[in-house]
Amino acid sequence: SSVPAQKWKMSPAPPESQLLQVCELRCVSQLLDGAVLQWILHDHSDGSDVSCDVEVGSVFSWVAASFEEGGEPAPTSSESCSPPFVSQVPVRTWRAKVVGLTPNTAYEFRVRARAALPAEQSGAWQKASFSTAGLPGAPTSIRCVRRHKDMLQLEWVVKDPEGAPVEACFVSCEGSLSWYEAHVASGDGVPSCIRSSSTWRATVCDLPLNTTIGFRVCAQNAVGKGDYAKATFSTISPPGKPWGIVCPSRTSSSLRIEWDVDDPDDAEVTGCD
Repeated sequence: SSVPAQKWKMSPAPPESQLLQVCELRCVSQLLDGAVLQWILHDHSDGSDVSCDVEVGSVFSWVAASFEEGGEPAPTSSESCSPPFVSQVPVRTWRAKVVGLTPNTAYEFRVRARAALPAEQSGAWQKASFSTAGLPGAPTSIRCVRRHKDMLQLEWVVKDPEGAPVEACFVSCEGSLSWYEAHVASGDGVPSCIRSSSTWRATVCDLPLNTTIGFRVCAQNAVGKGDYAKATFSTISPPGKPWGIVCPSRTSSSLRIEWDVDDPDDAEVTGCD
């Protein structure tokens, strides 16, 4: 018996606009004045000289992006599709480092591929929106880790924005009419980073005794100062009133007196009058 021959049907060639397909456009790294973009290029063309255009949306039109030297659009890797495709289609990952943008700003980007041979061919634009590096967020987890009669040691957490790490933190105290800069006893008067890049600590000095004080803390990077976070803490209070006064023994010329007194938090009683 004879086996009927199988018939193979070739897929039609893609339209010219799909010969060079850009997809999966994304930002792999935010920069202070730009972004590192990455995309995948499916090359259905027969051309050997393929390039990519990157443009940035402006108020009225699209403008060609500026690149850091050595950061022009270029492939970073290449591989081929596997069956069931009859002919293998080159797939390449491309990357470009766009600069010259404004910090803390959202931009729209578009990318397309072009092939010069055998004839000028251009693919469709692929669009996406990304932002440059932004301001630090408001600090979190503010707490008092140690108290003194006129000093408080504060600790808080603030994360580094991508592309613009936190450079300094600032502490203010709440006054009767406005906020004033706290006197911080560390280094040059600036809170110092401890433990890790996200945990900060500062000892605030010259505070009034037995007083509840409002504090606010903000972080700063190359973009500017971020939002404030607020918290309230108290300096050490004096001991409370003694209690349980007794006279366990006495003589004709003396009395032995005993009493109890509670230690305030973080302030052991050192003497009694």
